[in-house]
Amino acid sequence: MAVYADRARMLTPTTGAGTVTLGASPSGFQTFTAAGVATASQIEYLIEDGVNWEIGNGVYNTTGPTMTRALRSSSTGSLLSLSGAAIVSLVPTAMTVNALSASTGRNQLLNALFNVQQRGVGPFTTTAAYTADRWVLGLTGDTNSVTLAALTDTDRAQIGDETATACLQDVVTGAATAANFSILTQRTEDVRRLSGKTVTFSIWAKASAALNLGLVVGQSFGTGGTPSAAVPSAAIVFALTTTWQRFTATFVLGSAAAKTMGTANDHGSYVQLAFSSGTTNAAAYGVGAQSGTFQLWGAQLEVGPLACALEKRLIGQEISLCQRYYQAGNFEFDGGSISTKPFGGSIELPVLMRSPPTVTVTTTVLTGVAAPTAGTATATAAALTVTGVASATSATMAGTYKLTADI
Repeated sequence: MAVYADRARMLTPTTGAGTVTLGASPSGFQTFTAAGVATASQIEYLIEDGVNWEIGNGVYNTTGPTMTRALRSSSTGSLLSLSGAAIVSLVPTAMTVNALSASTGRNQLLNALFNVQQRGVGPFTTTAAYTADRWVLGLTGDTNSVTLAALTDTDRAQIGDETATACLQDVVTGAATAANFSILTQRTEDVRRLSGKTVTFSIWAKASAALNLGLVVGQSFGTGGTPSAAVPSAAIVFALTTTWQRFTATFVLGSAAAKTMGTANDHGSYVQLAFSSGTTNAAAYGVGAQSGTFQLWGAQLEVGPLACALEKRLIGQEISLCQRYYQAGNFEFDGGSISTKPFGGSIELPVLMRSPPTVTVTTTVLTGVAAPTAGTATATAAALTVTGVASATSATMAGTYKLTADI
């Protein structure tokens, strides 16, 4: 009969597909021996290496300690060839982690695959410009050109995922001027959601040459009033090559319990990826001045001490989630009207937005009606209203709208 234990997890330096040598336990977990597992005990285990997983039956030996492996199932269909940095868990810990890996909504980031592109495919070159939905470019002094680039079969083979169709690409010319920087940021909603949590960030990345990618994960307490100051993590640096690799880093976020939130209700956690930085911001972002082409895919921020398999929501779900923060579309109102009286209408939005959005309306067809003036194109979180002034007994007004409630 197999032995079971709670919160039993150990790191392994093993490489290859043979017997596993077990090392220390991560913080908050216990060794198999401390959990009461005796030598020669049959165990059920889960191995995760940050990309793939393996579930099997094994035999534990306290000398070493070691564990044999007999495969039941895995993400690759065979025993994993370990790289020397995997985690071994006993069930029911393994069952809990596996269930978490499969849960919907585990990834705190939206548009992880960069395939929601309501603003187009670029190039985006200015600071504060949203690129792929939810990802905003920030820069001072440097030159950036962000596009949503198509991935090739070669890219997919390196990543090992057929769903990789588009990546975020930034062609950066970084200057050594002290205050210059180039960053990409996503802010999540509600800082309390990850308050006091251990979180793990992961991303697939490559570059046109050997370049560094900086990572900061932090907490913002919003704007308006007198909110507490943002709390960024220390920067982590990933060494990119010309081949796709998955990079991971784990952080412990502070408690938001004693913090003061801003009055604008725009507080949240955030992820920043740094491409280049002058000396003033080099320590904050972890990189120096750099130039080259960066490509990113498959970003994930999840609760827990390790990177699980990438969560890939259906494209319809992802679009709806992104539309909480940005929507674009068309409108058309036709009908009888009375000269000099208001003419127009309202559109119910497909997704309730985070807050009443900023509205941009462009009219393309105006027949028997004057274009809307300032204040006559408004929106709540649920609906858009566009109003012009009629000049005839029938009128048509059509155009496009953009609604922004991003944080």
